[in-house]
Amino acid sequence: MLFKRLIISGLFILLASTNGESLVNYYSEWKYFEGRTEPSIPQTAWKQLNFDDSDWKSGPSGFSVGFGSYNAPTKLQGMPGEYSSVYLRKVFDIDDIDWIKSLILRVDYDDGFVAYINGKEVVRRGLEGETNKHVPFNSLAALHQRGNPELIDITQFKPLLKNGENLLAIQAHNHQLNDNWFAYYVELLANVVRGPFIQSTTTTSTKIAWNTHSPSTSIVEYGLTQALGLQTENNTPKTKHVLRIDNLEPNQTYYYRVGGKTANEQMFSQSSSFKTMKSSGAVKLMLLGDTGRGNLIQNKISSLLQREKPDAVMIAGDMVYPDFRPNYEDFRHFSIYKKQMKSVPFFTTIGNHDLYQGDTHYINAFHLPTNNLPSLGLKHPEVPYRFSGTEHFYSFDVGDAHISVLFSPWYNHHNFSKDTNQLHWLTNDLAQTTKPWKLLLMHFPVASSSGHGWSSYDGNALPDTIDFGNTIYPIVSKYNVDLMMAGHSHAFEKFNPVAGCISVVSGAGGASPYSFYRFFPGALQYWPKNNAARISIKGEKLKLEALDTNGEVFDWFVINRQLPNQDIWSSYWHSPTIENYNSNDNHGNINGQEFDLIGTPIPCIIGESSNLGQIRVNNDSTHLYIGFEQAMIRPHQNIFLFIDSLKESGVSTLKGLGDGLIQTAPNSEGVDGLDFLQNLVFKNFNPSVAAILGDENCDKQSRDFARPGLKINIPEGPPKNNTSSLVPFPLGQGAFLLNQKFSNLPGIRFQQFNRSPQQFSQPEETDANFIELAIPFSSLQNIQPGEEIRIGAVVGTGGINTHPELQFRQLDSTYLGKSFESNENGLYELEGIKVKLAKNPDPDFDDLTTYREIELGTDPDNADTDGDNLPDGWEVARGFNPLVHEGEKALGFDPDDDEMNNRDELAAGTDPLDANSKLKLEARTTTNGVRLSWMAQPNIRYHLATSDQVEGPYIILGQEHSHNKTHPSEIKITLKWPDQPNNKPEAYFRIQVSP
Repeated sequence: MLFKRLIISGLFILLASTNGESLVNYYSEWKYFEGRTEPSIPQTAWKQLNFDDSDWKSGPSGFSVGFGSYNAPTKLQGMPGEYSSVYLRKVFDIDDIDWIKSLILRVDYDDGFVAYINGKEVVRRGLEGETNKHVPFNSLAALHQRGNPELIDITQFKPLLKNGENLLAIQAHNHQLNDNWFAYYVELLANVVRGPFIQSTTTTSTKIAWNTHSPSTSIVEYGLTQALGLQTENNTPKTKHVLRIDNLEPNQTYYYRVGGKTANEQMFSQSSSFKTMKSSGAVKLMLLGDTGRGNLIQNKISSLLQREKPDAVMIAGDMVYPDFRPNYEDFRHFSIYKKQMKSVPFFTTIGNHDLYQGDTHYINAFHLPTNNLPSLGLKHPEVPYRFSGTEHFYSFDVGDAHISVLFSPWYNHHNFSKDTNQLHWLTNDLAQTTKPWKLLLMHFPVASSSGHGWSSYDGNALPDTIDFGNTIYPIVSKYNVDLMMAGHSHAFEKFNPVAGCISVVSGAGGASPYSFYRFFPGALQYWPKNNAARISIKGEKLKLEALDTNGEVFDWFVINRQLPNQDIWSSYWHSPTIENYNSNDNHGNINGQEFDLIGTPIPCIIGESSNLGQIRVNNDSTHLYIGFEQAMIRPHQNIFLFIDSLKESGVSTLKGLGDGLIQTAPNSEGVDGLDFLQNLVFKNFNPSVAAILGDENCDKQSRDFARPGLKINIPEGPPKNNTSSLVPFPLGQGAFLLNQKFSNLPGIRFQQFNRSPQQFSQPEETDANFIELAIPFSSLQNIQPGEEIRIGAVVGTGGINTHPELQFRQLDSTYLGKSFESNENGLYELEGIKVKLAKNPDPDFDDLTTYREIELGTDPDNADTDGDNLPDGWEVARGFNPLVHEGEKALGFDPDDDEMNNRDELAAGTDPLDANSKLKLEARTTTNGVRLSWMAQPNIRYHLATSDQVEGPYIILGQEHSHNKTHPSEIKITLKWPDQPNNKPEAYFRIQVSP
């Protein structure tokens, strides 16, 4: 083959169509009419550009009556048995028809259709009749099954096109009125029928691939500006093109277009752009798997990828369902991700569905990096190794991340654990990279709570996930892999760290979700929903967020590997909601509860088998609030939090505290979690308070609470009797003083739950991922806003020694603190971090911060600077002058004429400038009483009062009513009030605002 690289000059024609090569995109909005009658009178009117289709339905293409998980984006409700045809209209724009050299329809259909451009027929399939002859709405088509898309050359009809608006109109017909298999997919393409798309992008190179309908040479024109200026060429005519561009600059945007010479002329794509990989630095990746259904879900997630604009997209296999074949790959992959693949490199791995027709179609469709196994040498191959130097497994770099992509489709297809050559390559690949972050991408997961997590195909009676884990975890541990990513299971699931590595499943990028099957050890959250994951890496922090089809985050976690060089952290002035009522979901949680501490999070360092995630510290004038966010612990683990108020000297070690005995009796000292933490010492840190946390089933102070997975052997009988019993370890939950008896800390409140917001719970696990803790300042030696405290946290795990002379608890390596180290003597040393408590930003509580009051000239320590009994903030919010005293006039004024003056509106919390914002009590009778309702303002206290005379006196009824929502909310109260004789009212009611 002859390749050329040369410099070209001159400008090319810019975008001739807003859609580029796809004059009509596959997934685009169409107008459609259900063919119960003719769509227009006269019969040809609907095919004309100027036809009024405003009363037609709208929906994204393609269209079908439904095929389960293979549904088209628009489902035609009620079609079988009611109508046998559908009429479609799509208006599209062309800026320069001279650019178009080739015009192709890609169509997948069941069963027949006629297509028109600007009113003229261009193609028909399965319907009788001459060209441009009317086809009645109730005509039936010849049987034709979907799944065999056609590329139909309609270049001869190019003269029908015009600059500006054009119309593609379709009438598609079923072969029987009651047939359930109708479908129609279409895209109108110019010059290029697949792509162009980039592949294997590095800091200095990329591959660009595209397909044409007719053979042509291969040309890529490119450059750092839209003027291009450089060219690479291959003169061998072909329909499948790929050229590699080298000598590029890192982290630079390049513009390009592709094209070639046919026997008659030269044609090009529209311009696109891509960015080379950065050599180092922050990274944004998108992860998804099990995608290729061609349905609405896959297309919505495709749109999500377009909005996210990542550095790279990773697909964890099963890209085309039910199997990867040329007839399916466009409408189930390339056409769906067309816009993204022009500019963003996709790195994929092979799934089991991609192998059902063999791997040839997959390998031919993509142009991925190849592995360097030939240069490493085969490792004792018993037979010739067919994956040497291929795309089946490979690695790539982007910024600070190195991603090793594995060939692990399914043990039924390929036993990864016995593939010594791939393992030989992987260990070398991980050993040689200098990137600070190491990730693995694969199809088959190392863990899953769906049915796939428990399948066994290698005949050893162990789940294949266990076999895989036994192979991969030693490698992960040795080479410090941070994250393993997989698909195969159609769900989102995350797991506790193993060997310091978190594994995650992000399947269901288009395929239907799997239900929960069986709890997999180490599982944290299982979400049976369609998803994609966003991975952000910056410095020593990785954050993974699970996104639903609308791009909303429904779960996430963080990996922090090192604490930033920061001497002191800040608390934020805030009073989070910490519920004080019992759980209501039967699993220790309160439905709807949310983690609502605010401020910049403080990172916690990941450990070998747990991860404290991050914390936030808040305070108000009376309480300290500490919250753990996305903690990852196991059933046999718990969190220890330590607080040093700096007011009085605390302890440097727990040695000697407590009675040192395992006690399960309800009236015993308890708090055994601290009793056997004698091997923890503190550096530059003398805490006086410790909290034992981590179980979602305990939200109240308990001295003998036991976690379900944490058990201990207790000897029974006389000393010579060696028998023992396994009992739950009564470690306790709550906050305690670090004194001899571990006294309860007064006034403590806390909530522990596993989701935020709490939507549902998995009864199989009780680990708290979110923890909110409130401690009164009075219990911390009366610390005050603006002062400093020190805090630190560790995770206790298995290995509890209760011997009187050697009492210790094994700790994991995750921690909150400035440092955490262990030594050969079995001692752990924790150094806490400094946190400065926030000062009240509004010390006079007039809803104006001190900074704003200085700007206005009001007094930050006086809520009513001008002395007119209207708070400064209230006046500013309503356009009054807080520096001018207008006496009684100000209080008595009613600017919105709602019969409530400023004094009344101030008390009621309503707006004096809005007549609709008023305190109004409404009443209506019910079957057995009266219902009273009013719009209540946030944080205003109300009382209902009643009298038998309109003038009073009024007597207050029942309890006080209020709410703490952020906006006005209606309160409804029903009183049992029997009817009176002769329909006379028994009482008058009014609403009163409490001071």
